[in-house]
Amino acid sequence: MNIFHVIIFLFVNSLNVNSWGPTGHRVVGEIAEQNISEKTREEISKILDGQTLAYVSTFADEIKSDDRYDIYYPWHYINFDLDKDYMDTPPSDNGDLYIAINKCIDVLKDASSDKESKAFHLKLLVHFVGDLHQPLHLGQEIDRGANRIYVKWFGSNTNLHSVWDSKMIDSYKMSYSEMAYTLQKIYKNKSNHFKREDLVNWIDEIHDLPKNEWWKKEGAGVDFVRTLFPNISISLGLGIGQIAQILPGNTPDKNTTILHYVAPETPKNEEDKAELDHFMNFLRDVVNDEDYALGLEIQRGLDSNSKENVIFGKNERGNQYFHKYVDFFIDENIKKPPIL
Repeated sequence: MNIFHVIIFLFVNSLNVNSWGPTGHRVVGEIAEQNISEKTREEISKILDGQTLAYVSTFADEIKSDDRYDIYYPWHYINFDLDKDYMDTPPSDNGDLYIAINKCIDVLKDASSDKESKAFHLKLLVHFVGDLHQPLHLGQEIDRGANRIYVKWFGSNTNLHSVWDSKMIDSYKMSYSEMAYTLQKIYKNKSNHFKREDLVNWIDEIHDLPKNEWWKKEGAGVDFVRTLFPNISISLGLGIGQIAQILPGNTPDKNTTILHYVAPETPKNEEDKAELDHFMNFLRDVVNDEDYALGLEIQRGLDSNSKENVIFGKNERGNQYFHKYVDFFIDENIKKPPIL
Protein backbone atom coordinates (compact mmCIF):
# COMPACT_ATOMS: atom_id res chain seq x y z
CA MET A 1 0.00 0.00 0.00
CA ASN A 2 1.39 3.40 -0.95
CA ILE A 3 0.44 5.23 2.21
CA PHE A 4 2.08 8.37 0.86
CA HIS A 5 -0.97 8.77 -1.37
CA VAL A 6 -3.09 9.10 1.76
CA ILE A 7 -0.88 11.88 3.10
CA ILE A 8 -0.74 13.65 -0.24
CA PHE A 9 -4.45 13.89 -0.68
CA LEU A 10 -5.21 14.69 2.90
CA PHE A 11 -3.04 17.71 2.30
CA VAL A 12 -5.78 19.05 0.02
CA ASN A 13 -7.31 20.13 3.31
CA SER A 14 -4.74 22.88 3.71
CA LEU A 15 -7.32 25.10 2.05
CA ASN A 16 -8.32 26.51 5.41
CA VAL A 17 -10.66 24.00 6.82
CA ASN A 18 -8.20 23.58 9.56
CA SER A 19 -8.76 20.99 12.27
CA TRP A 20 -11.79 20.52 13.48
CA GLY A 21 -14.69 19.10 15.20
CA PRO A 22 -16.28 16.03 13.63
CA THR A 23 -17.47 17.77 10.44
CA GLY A 24 -14.07 19.25 9.60
CA HIS A 25 -12.25 15.97 10.13
CA ARG A 26 -14.79 14.11 8.00
CA VAL A 27 -14.24 16.66 5.23
CA VAL A 28 -10.53 15.79 5.33
CA GLY A 29 -11.30 12.08 5.08
CA GLU A 30 -13.87 12.55 2.32
CA ILE A 31 -11.54 14.64 0.15
CA ALA A 32 -8.80 12.06 0.63
CA GLU A 33 -11.18 9.22 -0.26
CA GLN A 34 -12.18 10.93 -3.49
CA ASN A 35 -8.64 11.56 -4.67
CA ILE A 36 -6.71 8.38 -3.94
CA SER A 37 -6.19 5.68 -6.53
CA GLU A 38 -8.48 2.66 -6.75
CA LYS A 39 -5.64 0.40 -5.64
CA THR A 40 -4.98 2.50 -2.54
CA ARG A 41 -8.70 2.63 -1.79
CA GLU A 42 -8.92 -1.16 -1.91
CA GLU A 43 -5.95 -1.54 0.45
CA ILE A 44 -7.44 0.96 2.88
CA SER A 45 -10.78 -0.83 2.75
CA LYS A 46 -9.06 -4.10 3.65
CA ILE A 47 -7.25 -2.56 6.59
CA LEU A 48 -10.37 -0.76 7.87
CA ASP A 49 -12.82 -3.61 7.14
CA GLY A 50 -14.78 -1.48 4.71
CA GLN A 51 -14.90 1.68 6.81
CA THR A 52 -14.21 4.93 4.97
CA LEU A 53 -11.56 7.52 5.80
CA ALA A 54 -14.35 9.99 6.62
CA TYR A 55 -15.88 7.53 9.06
CA VAL A 56 -12.64 6.82 10.95
CA SER A 57 -11.38 10.42 10.86
CA THR A 58 -12.84 11.21 14.31
CA PHE A 59 -11.47 8.08 16.00
CA ALA A 60 -8.49 9.88 17.58
CA ASP A 61 -10.85 12.28 19.37
CA GLU A 62 -13.34 9.58 20.36
CA ILE A 63 -10.73 7.57 22.30
CA LYS A 64 -9.80 10.58 24.44
CA SER A 65 -12.52 9.60 26.91
CA ASP A 66 -10.80 6.26 27.54
CA ASP A 67 -7.84 6.68 29.90
CA ARG A 68 -6.14 3.67 28.29
CA TYR A 69 -5.29 6.00 25.43
CA ASP A 70 -4.02 8.95 27.48
CA ILE A 71 -0.55 8.39 26.06
CA TYR A 72 -1.80 9.61 22.67
CA TYR A 73 -3.25 12.90 23.90
CA PRO A 74 -0.05 14.96 23.28
CA TRP A 75 0.01 13.63 19.72
CA HIS A 76 -2.73 16.07 18.69
CA TYR A 77 -0.65 19.24 18.92
CA ILE A 78 2.74 20.93 19.02
CA ASN A 79 3.71 23.56 21.58
CA PHE A 80 6.36 25.96 20.36
CA ASP A 81 6.95 29.72 20.32
CA LEU A 82 5.60 31.66 17.38
CA ASP A 83 9.00 33.23 16.67
CA LYS A 84 10.76 29.86 16.32
CA ASP A 85 10.75 27.03 13.81
CA TYR A 86 9.87 23.50 14.82
CA MET A 87 13.38 22.09 14.47
CA ASP A 88 14.69 24.83 16.77
CA THR A 89 12.44 23.58 19.56
CA PRO A 90 13.48 20.67 21.85
CA PRO A 91 11.23 17.65 21.10
CA SER A 92 8.59 16.77 23.67
CA ASP A 93 9.28 13.71 25.81
CA ASN A 94 5.61 12.77 25.41
CA GLY A 95 5.59 13.07 21.64
CA ASP A 96 3.79 15.63 19.50
CA LEU A 97 1.92 15.93 16.23
CA TYR A 98 5.02 15.75 14.03
CA ILE A 99 6.35 12.70 15.89
CA ALA A 100 2.89 11.09 15.77
CA ILE A 101 2.48 11.42 12.00
CA ASN A 102 5.92 9.95 11.38
CA LYS A 103 5.15 7.09 13.76
CA CYS A 104 1.92 6.30 11.92
CA ILE A 105 3.70 6.30 8.57
CA ASP A 106 6.41 4.00 9.93
CA VAL A 107 3.84 1.48 11.18
CA LEU A 108 1.94 1.52 7.89
CA LYS A 109 5.11 1.02 5.85
CA ASP A 110 6.43 -1.75 8.07
CA ALA A 111 5.73 -5.14 6.47
CA SER A 112 5.85 -6.78 9.92
CA SER A 113 2.97 -4.64 11.29
CA ASP A 114 -0.19 -6.65 11.83
CA LYS A 115 -3.58 -5.58 10.50
CA GLU A 116 -4.85 -4.37 13.88
CA SER A 117 -1.86 -2.09 14.37
CA LYS A 118 -2.13 -0.74 10.83
CA ALA A 119 -5.83 -0.01 11.26
CA PHE A 120 -5.24 1.80 14.55
CA HIS A 121 -2.45 3.99 13.17
CA LEU A 122 -4.25 4.69 9.88
CA LYS A 123 -7.23 6.02 11.86
CA LEU A 124 -4.85 8.23 13.83
CA LEU A 125 -3.07 9.39 10.69
CA VAL A 126 -6.25 10.63 9.00
CA HIS A 127 -7.06 12.66 12.08
CA PHE A 128 -3.57 14.02 12.73
CA VAL A 129 -3.08 15.33 9.19
CA GLY A 130 -6.24 17.37 9.79
CA ASP A 131 -4.87 18.58 13.12
CA LEU A 132 -1.62 19.55 11.41
CA HIS A 133 -3.45 22.15 9.32
CA GLN A 134 -5.19 23.78 12.28
CA PRO A 135 -2.98 26.72 13.32
CA LEU A 136 -4.21 26.50 16.90
CA HIS A 137 -2.89 22.94 17.15
CA LEU A 138 0.54 24.44 16.45
CA GLY A 139 0.42 27.04 19.16
CA GLN A 140 1.73 28.17 22.48
CA GLU A 141 1.57 26.23 25.70
CA ILE A 142 0.75 29.39 27.68
CA ASP A 143 -2.75 29.65 26.17
CA ARG A 144 -3.17 25.92 25.48
CA GLY A 145 -3.65 26.41 21.75
CA ALA A 146 -6.10 29.31 22.30
CA ASN A 147 -8.28 27.24 24.63
CA ARG A 148 -7.58 29.97 27.19
CA ILE A 149 -8.40 32.81 24.82
CA TYR A 150 -12.02 33.46 25.70
CA VAL A 151 -14.36 35.00 23.14
CA LYS A 152 -18.04 35.45 22.40
CA TRP A 153 -19.57 33.64 19.45
CA PHE A 154 -22.95 35.11 18.54
CA GLY A 155 -23.54 36.00 22.19
CA SER A 156 -22.35 32.68 23.66
CA ASN A 157 -19.25 32.33 25.81
CA THR A 158 -16.60 30.08 24.28
CA ASN A 159 -12.90 30.07 23.39
CA LEU A 160 -11.03 30.76 20.18
CA HIS A 161 -9.93 27.16 19.72
CA SER A 162 -13.53 25.95 19.84
CA VAL A 163 -14.64 28.61 17.36
CA TRP A 164 -11.98 27.51 14.90
CA ASP A 165 -12.40 23.78 15.54
CA SER A 166 -16.11 23.55 14.97
CA LYS A 167 -18.28 26.62 15.42
CA MET A 168 -17.26 28.39 12.22
CA ILE A 169 -17.61 25.21 10.18
CA ASP A 170 -20.95 24.25 11.74
CA SER A 171 -22.30 27.76 11.08
CA TYR A 172 -22.29 26.99 7.34
CA LYS A 173 -24.93 24.32 8.00
CA MET A 174 -23.40 22.02 5.39
CA SER A 175 -22.86 18.29 5.67
CA TYR A 176 -19.28 17.07 5.43
CA SER A 177 -19.96 15.71 1.93
CA GLU A 178 -21.40 19.06 0.77
CA MET A 179 -18.41 20.93 2.18
CA ALA A 180 -15.94 18.50 0.63
CA TYR A 181 -17.63 18.92 -2.75
CA THR A 182 -17.65 22.72 -2.48
CA LEU A 183 -14.01 22.95 -1.42
CA GLN A 184 -12.87 20.79 -4.31
CA LYS A 185 -14.74 23.05 -6.71
CA ILE A 186 -12.86 26.06 -5.33
CA TYR A 187 -9.35 24.70 -4.80
CA LYS A 188 -7.12 22.61 -6.99
CA ASN A 189 -4.95 19.91 -5.47
CA LYS A 190 -1.31 20.97 -5.81
CA SER A 191 0.24 18.00 -4.00
CA ASN A 192 1.93 15.65 -6.45
CA HIS A 193 4.80 14.28 -4.41
CA PHE A 194 5.22 13.84 -0.70
CA LYS A 195 8.47 13.82 1.23
CA ARG A 196 8.98 13.54 4.97
CA GLU A 197 10.54 16.99 5.14
CA ASP A 198 7.27 18.45 3.83
CA LEU A 199 5.82 17.93 7.29
CA VAL A 200 8.23 20.43 8.81
CA ASN A 201 7.55 22.90 6.00
CA TRP A 202 3.80 22.70 6.68
CA ILE A 203 4.36 23.25 10.39
CA ASP A 204 6.66 26.22 9.86
CA GLU A 205 4.31 27.86 7.35
CA ILE A 206 2.38 29.32 10.26
CA HIS A 207 5.41 31.50 11.02
CA ASP A 208 6.20 32.56 7.44
CA LEU A 209 4.36 35.86 7.80
CA PRO A 210 5.24 38.39 10.52
CA LYS A 211 2.35 39.21 12.85
CA ASN A 212 2.10 42.79 11.57
CA GLU A 213 1.48 41.42 8.04
CA TRP A 214 -1.19 38.83 8.87
CA TRP A 215 -3.83 41.04 7.27
CA LYS A 216 -2.24 40.31 3.88
CA LYS A 217 -3.79 36.84 4.04
CA GLU A 218 -7.25 38.42 4.00
CA GLY A 219 -8.74 37.92 0.59
CA ALA A 220 -6.53 34.93 -0.25
CA GLY A 221 -9.59 32.68 -0.52
CA VAL A 222 -13.37 32.94 -0.45
CA ASP A 223 -13.33 35.86 2.02
CA PHE A 224 -12.41 38.49 -0.58
CA VAL A 225 -14.58 41.41 0.51
CA ARG A 226 -14.15 45.06 -0.45
CA THR A 227 -16.30 47.91 0.79
CA LEU A 228 -16.84 50.89 -1.50
CA PHE A 229 -17.93 54.19 0.00
CA PRO A 230 -20.60 54.85 0.98
CA ASN A 231 -22.79 51.74 0.89
CA ILE A 232 -21.60 49.09 -1.56
CA SER A 233 -19.66 45.90 -0.79
CA ILE A 234 -18.28 43.40 -3.28
CA SER A 235 -17.53 39.78 -2.38
CA LEU A 236 -15.76 37.39 -4.73
CA GLY A 237 -15.31 33.66 -4.39
CA LEU A 238 -17.06 30.30 -4.68
CA GLY A 239 -17.33 30.77 -8.45
CA ILE A 240 -19.70 33.71 -8.06
CA GLY A 241 -19.61 37.38 -7.12
CA GLN A 242 -21.94 39.21 -4.74
CA ILE A 243 -22.61 42.94 -4.89
CA ALA A 244 -24.50 44.23 -1.85
CA GLN A 245 -26.18 47.63 -1.68
CA ILE A 246 -27.24 48.81 1.76
CA LEU A 247 -30.02 51.40 2.08
CA PRO A 248 -30.16 52.87 5.63
CA GLY A 249 -33.42 52.90 7.56
CA ASN A 250 -34.73 55.37 10.11
CA THR A 251 -32.79 53.75 12.98
CA PRO A 252 -29.37 52.00 13.13
CA ASP A 253 -30.99 48.57 13.37
CA LYS A 254 -33.19 49.04 10.31
CA ASN A 255 -32.07 48.94 6.69
CA THR A 256 -32.69 47.30 3.36
CA THR A 257 -30.00 45.23 1.68
CA ILE A 258 -30.18 44.42 -2.01
CA LEU A 259 -27.97 41.52 -3.14
CA HIS A 260 -26.89 41.11 -6.76
CA TYR A 261 -25.07 38.00 -7.97
CA VAL A 262 -22.72 37.82 -10.94
CA ALA A 263 -21.34 34.60 -12.41
CA PRO A 264 -18.10 34.55 -14.47
CA GLU A 265 -19.86 32.69 -17.28
CA THR A 266 -23.36 31.66 -18.33
CA PRO A 267 -24.46 28.30 -16.85
CA LYS A 268 -24.45 25.64 -19.55
CA ASN A 269 -27.03 23.28 -18.08
CA GLU A 270 -29.36 22.63 -15.17
CA GLU A 271 -26.53 21.25 -13.06
CA ASP A 272 -24.59 24.52 -13.46
CA LYS A 273 -27.71 26.50 -12.56
CA ALA A 274 -28.25 24.40 -9.44
CA GLU A 275 -24.64 24.96 -8.42
CA LEU A 276 -25.00 28.73 -8.81
CA ASP A 277 -28.23 28.65 -6.80
CA HIS A 278 -26.38 26.78 -4.05
CA PHE A 279 -23.61 29.40 -3.95
CA MET A 280 -26.12 32.28 -3.98
CA ASN A 281 -28.06 30.78 -1.10
CA PHE A 282 -24.82 30.19 0.78
CA LEU A 283 -23.66 33.82 0.43
CA ARG A 284 -27.13 35.13 1.29
CA ASP A 285 -27.17 33.02 4.45
CA VAL A 286 -23.74 34.36 5.42
CA VAL A 287 -25.08 37.92 5.21
CA ASN A 288 -28.30 37.14 7.06
CA ASP A 289 -27.22 34.56 9.62
CA GLU A 290 -23.70 35.84 10.36
CA ASP A 291 -23.18 39.49 9.39
CA TYR A 292 -26.61 40.77 10.36
CA ALA A 293 -26.92 38.53 13.39
CA LEU A 294 -23.63 39.84 14.77
CA GLY A 295 -24.40 43.44 13.80
CA LEU A 296 -27.77 43.37 15.55
CA GLU A 297 -26.13 41.85 18.64
CA ILE A 298 -23.61 44.72 18.69
CA GLN A 299 -26.39 47.27 18.22
CA ARG A 300 -28.40 45.81 21.10
CA GLY A 301 -25.33 46.17 23.29
CA LEU A 302 -25.01 49.84 22.33
CA ASP A 303 -28.73 50.42 22.91
CA SER A 304 -28.36 49.08 26.45
CA ASN A 305 -25.89 51.92 27.16
CA SER A 306 -23.41 49.43 28.58
CA LYS A 307 -20.81 50.94 26.23
CA GLU A 308 -20.53 54.29 24.52
CA ASN A 309 -18.78 52.94 21.43
CA VAL A 310 -17.44 49.78 19.86
CA ILE A 311 -14.58 49.03 17.47
CA PHE A 312 -15.38 46.44 14.81
CA GLY A 313 -13.85 45.09 11.62
CA LYS A 314 -10.36 45.89 12.88
CA ASN A 315 -8.74 42.98 11.03
CA GLU A 316 -10.71 43.16 7.79
CA ARG A 317 -8.98 45.30 5.21
CA GLY A 318 -12.23 46.14 3.47
CA ASN A 319 -13.54 47.74 6.66
CA GLN A 320 -10.25 49.56 7.22
CA TYR A 321 -10.58 51.02 3.73
CA PHE A 322 -14.16 52.09 4.41
CA HIS A 323 -13.30 53.91 7.64
CA LYS A 324 -10.23 55.57 6.13
CA TYR A 325 -12.53 56.94 3.45
CA VAL A 326 -14.88 58.27 6.12
CA ASP A 327 -11.90 59.95 7.81
CA PHE A 328 -10.86 61.44 4.45
CA PHE A 329 -14.27 63.08 3.99
CA ILE A 330 -14.61 64.50 7.49
CA ASP A 331 -11.00 65.43 8.30
CA GLU A 332 -9.69 68.40 6.34
CA ASN A 333 -6.12 67.51 7.33
CA ILE A 334 -6.24 64.33 5.22
CA LYS A 335 -5.50 65.51 1.68
CA LYS A 336 -5.59 62.26 -0.29
CA PRO A 337 -8.15 59.42 -0.35
CA PRO A 338 -6.99 55.98 0.81
CA ILE A 339 -5.49 53.56 -1.66
CA LEU A 340 -6.79 49.99 -1.52
